[in-house]
Amino acid sequence: MDLDVLLENKTGKSISEIFEGNGEAYFRDLEANILRELARQKTFILACGGGTPCFQDNMEWMKSNGKTVFLQANADTLLSNLKNGSKSRPLLSGATTEREKLEIIEQLLEERAFYYQQADISVRVESLNDDTIFQILKSIDG
Repeated sequence: MDLDVLLENKTGKSISEIFEGNGEAYFRDLEANILRELARQKTFILACGGGTPCFQDNMEWMKSNGKTVFLQANADTLLSNLKNGSKSRPLLSGATTEREKLEIIEQLLEERAFYYQQADISVRVESLNDDTIFQILKSIDG
């Protein structure tokens, strides 16, 4: 599952529309509420946005309710992925150049490092392949 998709489906609005109309604090409250609603699910894998672990004690909650995996990428890789993706990222909306976007991503990575380092498993995205994913899933399953 993807937390952003769940949030968009529940609200009928895009992440950008929520940020624009209601602000980041409102978005983070919704995100935390939906995250906690997932506790009813028996088994699942959830993709969450980069800010999710950094607000509302979400990292603590995720760790107490399952295993966390940090897919570690550098700022250049993240920027490249964002260019190739279909989602717009509200925190980058004020940046007009690639350099500005890269600087924002670097700043966010630095600010969020404390939370990311708490993940149960950390893996570089460059090393992701079928075998690595299998090993991660195997370690999570016990």
